[in-house]
Amino acid sequence: MKCDICNCEKNYIKDHKHNYNVKGKKISFVMPRRFCKNCNNLVYDSKLDNSASLKALEIYNKMSNLEEDKII
Repeated sequence: MKCDICNCEKNYIKDHKHNYNVKGKKISFVMPRRFCKNCNNLVYDSKLDNSASLKALEIYNKMSNLEEDKII
């Protein structure tokens, strides 16, 4: 994975505070993200980024009292 800012291929993973807005509800949580070792910019990682998106939806569903097995 390469940084979009400086093209560095060296990166690391650390906990990062995610802030999402799902259907008008603000959702915040901490999960791992990938960062560039050179400039500390966020680096795209499909596995980590998709996991964070799924976590945001999971939290939203719990906040809205939606049960996963009943969502079509």
